[in-house]
Amino acid sequence: MILLSISLAYLHRSMQRQANNRQLQILQAMYFIFEYRKHRIHGQPGAPQPTWLDEQEAEFNVARAFQQIGVYFYLYWEREYADDVIMTKLTC
Repeated sequence: MILLSISLAYLHRSMQRQANNRQLQILQAMYFIFEYRKHRIHGQPGAPQPTWLDEQEAEFNVARAFQQIGVYFYLYWEREYADDVIMTKLTC
């Protein structure tokens, strides 16, 4: 959750009018959001094994980050992937 919070803080700061280096802040935000995704999907040592709900949540949060910066192509791809995760798990 900390990685997601850091990522969203960088995204919010990059969207402000006084942001000095918008591209760098977006790049840092994307680094943290993908680290969040990796840890959420694959788990961490000593933590319970992640479920498909964790994977869906991670994909949704990545899609939300892309929506916030206006990159709609990746938004649709991520949301479609999250929907595929649901359909695959429900039909098994």
